[in-house]
Amino acid sequence: MLRLPRWSDAPRALLTADGHCGALAAWVVLRHFGVGTSSASLLRSCRYSRQWGVFTIGIAVALAEPGIDVVFHTDPDPDIQLLERTLYARARRLAIPVEPPIHVPRLADESARGNVPVVFYRTASHQGHFSPVAGIAHGRVVLPNDARGDLLIRRFRRAWRSPGFPRQVVIASSTVKNGRRDSRARTDGGLP
Repeated sequence: MLRLPRWSDAPRALLTADGHCGALAAWVVLRHFGVGTSSASLLRSCRYSRQWGVFTIGIAVALAEPGIDVVFHTDPDPDIQLLERTLYARARRLAIPVEPPIHVPRLADESARGNVPVVFYRTASHQGHFSPVAGIAHGRVVLPNDARGDLLIRRFRRAWRSPGFPRQVVIASSTVKNGRRDSRARTDGGLP
């Protein structure tokens, strides 16, 4: 089971932003891999907007920019917004692979290897939500950024495959991308 930073330790500017779950998920991953950034820089990297919050591809971009190795997995998305198109173009420039969707057992494998999956899924209130996956235990997907903290695997599968919610995940790896950084090196970079 991954031991991830608590989202509640994030800077106030992230905690108080409308639709902040995507930025908080990115902050947790950056912090986990020892990458420091300011709230303003993170929101800019994710291309956060009040209207949309953050798109999954925005999380991939925000993690890849400082050198974390990421792969973006997605179902076909029939409703790509203009801002998302900009993010896909940035992802291509950053050489972020865009691959087909994966299944729950792969989430477990990735977290067991020390990688951090960040999933997009539908909550019980029918809202889109982001959370890192810390692992799978006792038939539950452990989601530290979810109000409950975990979901039964069968409930998570339904939430992850809901109509209008393409099954998407960003896998952040502890490996170094392009030799740019040591992903375990700690920096102060503005983190509290």
